Amino acid sequence: MPQIDRATLTKHCKAGKRFPVYYLFGDESHYIQLYRTSLVRFLLDQNITDLNYSRYDADHLNDADLDAELESLPPFCPCRVVEIDRADPATLCTTDRSATDEPEAEDKKQKRKKLAERWKERIHNLPDTSILVLVDNLSLRNEKALSSDSAHKQLCKEIEAVGGACVFLGKESPSALIDLIVRRAAKYQVTFDKKLAASLVGNTDEGISFLLQETDKLIAWAGSGGVITKEALDLLTNGQKEEPYYLFADHVASGKTVLALQDLDRLLSYANPPEMILSTLAKTFCSLYRARAALDVGVGMDRYCSDFSLSAGYTQTKTFQNARNYDLSLLRRAVLLLEECEEKLKSTTLPKEVLLQQTVVQIAALKEEIYK
Repeated sequence: MPQIDRATLTKHCKAGKRFPVYYLFGDESHYIQLYRTSLVRFLLDQNITDLNYSRYDADHLNDADLDAELESLPPFCPCRVVEIDRADPATLCTTDRSATDEPEAEDKKQKRKKLAERWKERIHNLPDTSILVLVDNLSLRNEKALSSDSAHKQLCKEIEAVGGACVFLGKESPSALIDLIVRRAAKYQVTFDKKLAASLVGNTDEGISFLLQETDKLIAWAGSGGVITKEALDLLTNGQKEEPYYLFADHVASGKTVLALQDLDRLLSYANPPEMILSTLAKTFCSLYRARAALDVGVGMDRYCSDFSLSAGYTQTKTFQNARNYDLSLLRRAVLLLEECEEKLKSTTLPKEVLLQQTVVQIAALKEEIYK
């Protein structure tokens, strides 16, 4: 059978049709997890026990144990389901995790070939009483990336040859996501305007699970029978965007160097340019410095916001909460170090990521220096 999508898989399940091998893959982790769970329940008709369902991690897979599991007869059940998570085709056919007598110096290409042949044989000789479910919930690649992956295409070819199902579970279009969260709100008698829903979708790129989580926050805020407002959405999205930087700044200012460097690596991994990270971190420290200076002379958040015509929303609330934790001199020196880093970014040939790391370490060391 050629590659199918989730709608076709759902149709087959409702019709009671089963396949000897399932291969779930794609770039939407929410659907991969959802259909992995639903598929196992469908195949075993809710009778999931340790005797007829086994789940392996491809990173800790012993081939001999797997083959024995597939060959054994399922007790009190017409079939056994064996699921393998993190089943990236390239990984399955490049790493032998079972005991072997083969010499270590064996050519890697030959070893990959043998492993690929082993999987081909396993798929083609699967007992009628066993169903194999391969779940690639690790690589999360779209159709374009998968189309150029020879290992993926070869695995699909072997599965299709035995009448198995290769199921692509991809990301939804923006319009489909908008309809999804509007319907979710309506389920709880909450009104969610499509234009506001589009704004939330546009500001959320972490996948469906995160989008639904944020939608649920808005639904809880509005309450049954309520309406999700622009003010509530602004409060949520501002917090969503700025919270990682407040946490980053807190770890830096508190001298937690390891956590701060982990935060920086995470922000860089989200494809945030170093210049943007530096600019946002500098802005955060400047705001903390001004808030701390105001607190030191007895000016609270409401007065501060009134004097400078600022909204007393999430940003200022979080700034004044955090500012109480830091010394004014520490914040001042942190701002100066960030300014120096900005100048170096414009003139040095060193990697920008390295300069950011150096500056983070310097600021994190200030706490011990000031309070020693």
